[in-house]
Amino acid sequence: MLLFMGLIFLGVHFYIISRYTTLIQESESNLKSSVIQSLVRERLVAHHYQEALIIEKVASDPLFRNAFITEDRQDVQRQLKAAVSKSAILMSRLDILEMRALDSDYNLLGVWRSDRQEPILTGEILSLQKRMPRAERLKIQSHFITSEAGNPVHILILPIGAVRNYGFLVFMTSPLASLEGMGEFINAEVEVFSPTGEKLIASNPGAADYDPQAVDTASEMATIEIPISLVEGERFLNIVARYNNKAALDQQNNLHSFSILTALLGALVSFYIVSYILNISMFHRIREISHTMAKIVRGRTNVRLPAAQDDELSMIREQLARVVAHEAEKNRLHNELVIARKEAEISNMAKSEFLANMSHELRTPLNAIIGFSELMTCDYMTTDIEGKYKEYAHDIRDSGVHLLNIINDILDLSKIESGSMVLTVEEADIQEIVERSVRLVTVAAESKNISIANNLPDGLPVIFVDSRMVQQMLINILTNAVKFTPDGGNIVVNAGVEDDGTFRVAVSDNGVGIEEDYLENVLAPFSQVDGSYTREQEGTGLGLALVKAFIELHGGKLSLESAWGVGTTVFLDFPESCLSPNDNNAEVEAEAADLHLARGGVK
Repeated sequence: MLLFMGLIFLGVHFYIISRYTTLIQESESNLKSSVIQSLVRERLVAHHYQEALIIEKVASDPLFRNAFITEDRQDVQRQLKAAVSKSAILMSRLDILEMRALDSDYNLLGVWRSDRQEPILTGEILSLQKRMPRAERLKIQSHFITSEAGNPVHILILPIGAVRNYGFLVFMTSPLASLEGMGEFINAEVEVFSPTGEKLIASNPGAADYDPQAVDTASEMATIEIPISLVEGERFLNIVARYNNKAALDQQNNLHSFSILTALLGALVSFYIVSYILNISMFHRIREISHTMAKIVRGRTNVRLPAAQDDELSMIREQLARVVAHEAEKNRLHNELVIARKEAEISNMAKSEFLANMSHELRTPLNAIIGFSELMTCDYMTTDIEGKYKEYAHDIRDSGVHLLNIINDILDLSKIESGSMVLTVEEADIQEIVERSVRLVTVAAESKNISIANNLPDGLPVIFVDSRMVQQMLINILTNAVKFTPDGGNIVVNAGVEDDGTFRVAVSDNGVGIEEDYLENVLAPFSQVDGSYTREQEGTGLGLALVKAFIELHGGKLSLESAWGVGTTVFLDFPESCLSPNDNNAEVEAEAADLHLARGGVK
């Protein structure tokens, strides 16, 4: 047993040494790569700032700016040539490929190109420039791209005239001159290639102590390839570096010699180490179990049990696992009881609010009915009794209709919660349903000088829904919109098929809006937003609750977007199944049955 463990120790030791030597090689390579990448980025940034200073000096020339103001193309062309000459004076190593003058609408006023005539695609960059906010377009924009031939190009776009924005000067240069001489920093030969494999900068030896002739074998020469990407997913340059790896190889050989001596020493002490581990392992297991039991006694259930092993302590571990599971189940039941208690308290508060609202909503029409009936029985009404009777009869009828609507809303909600509401699915024209709904609330809207715009596009598909429920949903939403929109407001109705296949109806208003904290509350039955304006409006708080229940019966959903003082938009999203006649009734009825079961009904 001890011999087997000693062999395992030696094997692990040699494996670690092998991995460590590999790590040394990788570290050397990664260090070179990091230094080269940092050098490339540093030199590209320096190239950008040098060009920015030069182009700003060129653009500050009054004659140059005046050419953009007058948009005289010949004058612009002359100024571009003068700008090239001035740039060459300011920076002798500046390799200018092309210079373009654009007006404020990005139309070409003039262009200067070098003798190389290298095609440079700038359409995507100019499109990106046009989509920028105006404040960003008035700043210098820098881009590093590759030409069609794969050569690196640096593009600077400078606005002329600052905020007046007479146009833009596009300055294109080659940054290759900035990348020369990098081998001096890492004692290596460095070559620069384009993404297509073309050599752009030939090898340049590094410091004076680098001597390729001194390398004895090819194994002492290391080569690394470093891709340079300034934009994720797009290769800008490839850097190839060759350097003398002899020092790293010597270090590896020394490490191998040391590892052999260490292995021999480890074999001598392995017996003592194994004996010590065997003696302390059992005590360690006992301490783990003791700490776990202490945590359980303190009421914690998210404890980590000791690892399972084939020993005498495994039975104790199994008992601990049962205790932890029991405590977790007890905590889960306790949490469920707390949640159920909170829900019961919320339900009790909702019932209290319902009774408070209903006492007002029911008493008002009943008092009107009783009051007008008593007036009709009085003897002193002798003049124009027929006209008064008609007026009081209309008021009695309106009060009775209002009372009936309240009772119908309560009965509809009760049917839905009990699962006895039945859908009558049929082919429906959403345009007709919207027009009927708008007509029913037009009188109330006109009394507040509110306009209702039907913006439904032509050619909408027919939908397969319960037309009565859809019309009731729209009436409730429009009634709320009229109720909570100040005089002179606007309401807009729209509909269409979304990208995911759902059919959406949207009703927007510029009313008082709903604060974000109350968005969920307004969808609960008998709930209203607690605000000074909304409390002035009568209602039971059942309107949106019924809309939510009706749309869920169709398998859809209700959503709100609102901002206080700005307005509210209500979205009715019907599922894709409401657009197809094939098995539509069965799908909608199945969704309604699932909703009923989720609410605790009997199927």
